Amino acid sequence: MRSLPFLLAACLAAGCASGPVVQADSNPATDFSRYRTYAWKQEPPISSPLLKQRVVSAIDAELAAKGWRVAPEAEADVVLVGNVAARDEASLSYFYEDSDWYGWNWNTRGPRGVERVELRTFRLGTLVLDMFDAGSQQAIWRGVAQGTVPESEARKSRDAIKAVQQMFRNFPPTPVATSH
Repeated sequence: MRSLPFLLAACLAAGCASGPVVQADSNPATDFSRYRTYAWKQEPPISSPLLKQRVVSAIDAELAAKGWRVAPEAEADVVLVGNVAARDEASLSYFYEDSDWYGWNWNTRGPRGVERVELRTFRLGTLVLDMFDAGSQQAIWRGVAQGTVPESEARKSRDAIKAVQQMFRNFPPTPVATSH
C-alpha cells in the first residue's frame, strides 16, 4: 500500500511527458486556397541557433508539403511571425503514507498518517506562429504549442519538431460555408 503514492506520481509524470499541447485557430472567412507563397517577417527568437534552424526548417517543410513556397516578402501572399516564451513553473504534490490512511477516510482512532510534500519545478515553453495576409495585413491563422521544456537538446529538438507537425496536421483549415 505504501507504493501506491509512488505509482500515482509515476503515472502523473508520464502524463506530463506526452508532449506539447498544440492549438490552432484561423479566421473562418479566409480562403486559404488562394495562398501559395510566404515570407518570414520574424523567425522565432530561439536562443539556440541550432534549435532555431530546426524549428524554422520544420515549419518550411510543413508548408512545402502543403504546396506553399518561400518568396521575397514583397511578393509573398502570407507573412509569418514566430515568437517563443518560457517561464519557470512549480507544482506541489501531497502524498499520505501510513496505515492510518484508508482510501477517502482517515482512521480517527490513532495518530494522523505521514504527509509528504514534493515540489517539482519545470520550465514551460510556448511557440507561437502567426500568419498574416500580406496584402490586407490581417491575421489569418495562429498555431500555439505549449509544453515542458526538456533538459536535453535532443529532446528539445524532437519535441519542437513534433509540435510543429501537430500545428500543421489540419492545415490549411477547411473553409466555412457561407449562406446567401
